[in-house]
Amino acid sequence: MRYFVGFVFVLVLGVLPWMGCGDDVPEPCRSFCAQDAKCYGSEGIPNCAQWCNDFVAEYASVSAECGTLNAELFMCVGELPSCDEVEAFYDGYYSEDPPDSYPCKAEAEARDSAC
Repeated sequence: MRYFVGFVFVLVLGVLPWMGCGDDVPEPCRSFCAQDAKCYGSEGIPNCAQWCNDFVAEYASVSAECGTLNAELFMCVGELPSCDEVEAFYDGYYSEDPPDSYPCKAEAEARDSAC
C-alpha cells in the first residue's frame, strides 16, 4: 500500500504542474495541438488533445522525470515559430540517420535517453 501511495504521488506531481486549474488538457498539449492544427489542419493528429493527454500520462506513469521531460518536448514543439520548423523537427526526429541539429533535438534526446 505504501508503494502504491508513493506511485500515485509521483504520478500526480509529474502531471499536475502541466495542467491548468479545472482543465483536463495539460498545457503542453494545448500548445502542441494548436501548432498541429495550424500546420496540418484537418490532416493533423485526430483528437489531438486526447491523444496528447494520454501520451503525457503514459510517460508520467513511468516516472515524474519522464513526465516532465515528455511535457518539455511537447512544449518545445508547440512553441516553434513556424510550420517549417515543426516539419524540420519531425524530419529530424523520425529520420533513420538524424542530422546533427534539428529543432527540439535536445529535448527529444533528453526524454528518449531517460525514458
